[in-house]
Amino acid sequence: MKSCNNCHFLSKNNMGLQTNSLSSDDRKKISDGKGHQLLGYTLLCHKGVWDEGIASQLREDRYARICGENRENFCFYFPVHKGMSFKAAEELETREQEYTRTNKSNRYTLYGLLIAAFGLFANAVLIYFKLGNPL
Repeated sequence: MKSCNNCHFLSKNNMGLQTNSLSSDDRKKISDGKGHQLLGYTLLCHKGVWDEGIASQLREDRYARICGENRENFCFYFPVHKGMSFKAAEELETREQEYTRTNKSNRYTLYGLLIAAFGLFANAVLIYFKLGNPL
């Protein structure tokens, strides 16, 4: 399942200082249900999907929001890469999306070419039989 706890863009904010991606230890605390130990921080999605600092009621159930919600095809999800900056992760996420779009476009082009080739073949067969086998 793609959850915020597995996403690179999960971060914490302490008095206006946003860190890079949340550490493995902090992610483990949240997944173990010990997210309350991070009370000095507000957690947020670097991409702006949610922010405890803006909506303070989000702190009430960190586990459900961060570990329990499936974010597949819903949010900006990028798997955690230790030591990678947000800027690099955003660039790789963009490249991955472009690659996916290009593959989809290429697949549709291939389908179109196959349909056109089948149409030409069918047309040649019809002409062959319509002319009464001129060979």
